[in-house]
Amino acid sequence: MAVVPIARSLFLCDACTAASGSKIDVRGIFNQVHPLAGYPHVRNSFYVFAQLVNGIGRVDYFLDIRHVATNQLVCTTAPRGLEFATRFSIVNLAVRMESCEFPMPGLYLVQLFCDNSWVCDAELRLK
Repeated sequence: MAVVPIARSLFLCDACTAASGSKIDVRGIFNQVHPLAGYPHVRNSFYVFAQLVNGIGRVDYFLDIRHVATNQLVCTTAPRGLEFATRFSIVNLAVRMESCEFPMPGLYLVQLFCDNSWVCDAELRLK
């Protein structure tokens, strides 16, 4: 039986790369975007990085991005799986989001779900 993990952190960033050993380099953390052109604004790519703990077994996950005021879904990922060998396993998750179209300025939530349960979110404000 799988146990849904909790998130130590969830960040939006420009890049995530594997470094030496078990390290991950996270670069360009942000929570705001200032589009130079009008709307809709298409963000070509960015990463969602999360460090997950206290899960057990195989856990399916996906990410949603929603406009807070309208609850409009603007971007989602296909479900994928994570494996937690023990309750003490730490799993680093880095997902590249591509071609997300934001229809209007405002507050958006980038939400992580595991086994269809909300785990955490990060705010993204488009000015």
